[in-house]
Amino acid sequence: DRKRFEVGKLEYKQKRVLCSEPITVQDGHLFMCDYLLSLAYFALVRVCVEWHQPGAAMLLDLDVSLSRLKDAKSIDELFGDSVVPAEELSAPAGTRFRTLLRHLAVGQPGLACGNGKTLKSYNMSQLLISHLYDKELARATKEMEALREDGVEEDDGEAPAQQVNEDEALRYIFKQKLEGERTAKTSTDEEGWFTETDRNVLALLDQRRDGGGRIWGQMILMRVYENQENMTMQTVLRDALGKLGLVQTDGGSDGDSAPRAFSVLSDITDTKIAEAIEPYFLEQFDLNRALGSDEIWGFDRNGEVCCKTDSPSRTLQQIFGRKLASYQRES
Repeated sequence: DRKRFEVGKLEYKQKRVLCSEPITVQDGHLFMCDYLLSLAYFALVRVCVEWHQPGAAMLLDLDVSLSRLKDAKSIDELFGDSVVPAEELSAPAGTRFRTLLRHLAVGQPGLACGNGKTLKSYNMSQLLISHLYDKELARATKEMEALREDGVEEDDGEAPAQQVNEDEALRYIFKQKLEGERTAKTSTDEEGWFTETDRNVLALLDQRRDGGGRIWGQMILMRVYENQENMTMQTVLRDALGKLGLVQTDGGSDGDSAPRAFSVLSDITDTKIAEAIEPYFLEQFDLNRALGSDEIWGFDRNGEVCCKTDSPSRTLQQIFGRKLASYQRES
């Protein structure tokens, strides 16, 4: 019974007494673990280490990523020139990616998550490792063993195929994902290794920062029905960006104002974008001014966001209001 399976703890005060409440697994937590696995793959294999620099593309050329994978003696070796922080590298040989997933799955954020409650801790290890990652490895192992058995049958007298280890299975998965990404824009393979979640993460990361540091990319919308589930997902995914090196703090910026790969925003009933979005985006894109005023905002001839004084267009706040009303009608 998955309702008995706990993925975290909530704390709240009731009559001045500090109480604790377990968070039971919901569909959104399963989706989130799928995103954690995909983000870990992209951070290790696809993201450029200079992604945060003005004018830089977020992703390496696909052929460069394939070459890195081919040249690496092991998956562990990929960590050396990836964005994943150095402190994540200390793990027994052959287990660094598994160790990274365990690091993503556990945290103690102590973050308010609505209704007077605080997300004290989360632990998605069983979902992320046992339910998802180990099953992916088993599937890859099965496919590789089948390929090796076919090769043995073709070469009479050869020794039995060797057992597939975790590093080999992981390399196979990464290679299949890279090949799947190459054809993702023109074809869909429901059984392929490049999943729908990978497509969504690719859409978020397939971006470029212009000379002023502004990001040009896409947005992904995920419908979640329960507020605590929603806020848990926001917290875990925001934490994951920092753990994966997708929050750049080397330049002296603190965690709140440091450049981030993208925003993760939980939109519940009482969400105020100007208060809930990460401070970096408020500061970098002047969202406080855009959200808090009646000025008209739009794009100039160069595609830059600007205040427009002679346009009949709606304000940014009005646009959000109309979008929300439309979304509620469709729901």
